[in-house]
Amino acid sequence: MLLPCQRKPLLSNLVCSNSNTTPALVWGNTLHEVMQACHHENRWETSWTDDKIEQVILKGVNKLIKIDVAIEQGKREVTTRVKGLRAFPEKCISEWPK
Repeated sequence: MLLPCQRKPLLSNLVCSNSNTTPALVWGNTLHEVMQACHHENRWETSWTDDKIEQVILKGVNKLIKIDVAIEQGKREVTTRVKGLRAFPEKCISEWPK
């Protein structure tokens, strides 16, 4: 079971908006949830990441509706933004500090 992010309440209080739901907030939260799952499971391969993106998007479909984005468009948006995540384990994760 994936533990909730301990920083989320603090970050949620720091991010203020008139509408409470902005595209940047939706994409940021979605990417954070995907990265947290990858890190927790130590799974970084593309197929697993793509499956996790789909799960997170479907779980947060109400947020997509609030920003007027279709599910497929949301998947494409997150998949485009997750490219930097794919290099993360090679650059930042090892048995020894880098």
